[in-house]
Amino acid sequence: ASKISAGSSRKALEGYKDLLELVIADGRIPPEQKHALHRYRARHGIPEAEHFQMLSSLGWTRAEYDDGILNSKWSAISLLWKKTHPQKLPSLEKERESRSFKKERSDTQKLTLPQKGVQEELLESLGPATLNCQ
Repeated sequence: ASKISAGSSRKALEGYKDLLELVIADGRIPPEQKHALHRYRARHGIPEAEHFQMLSSLGWTRAEYDDGILNSKWSAISLLWKKTHPQKLPSLEKERESRSFKKERSDTQKLTLPQKGVQEELLESLGPATLNCQ
């Protein structure tokens, strides 16, 4: 019985690693895919430690998984955006300087944050076709 159990555990781990490789292939992990991975781990008794060990072996950190984007992928996307949107760089620098100034102000003053994060705006402006190119 233990050989059967060990065999099925090994198969579940191999299957999970295959799924994980597919999910992370584009350098991004949407929340619904994280949820699907979590359900698979729960159904097959795969410990979280094993999950993060597999991620590490595939070049991802825990923080990158939590953020849903591989930092090296983000760097490549950022560089591509800068090349394709050079006219927006001066306004981006001004916004960055403005944020630095606001941070230096008193903690009692409330800061207004942009509606969208910079990463989301950049990803939207590049479009899905650009992001799927490897």
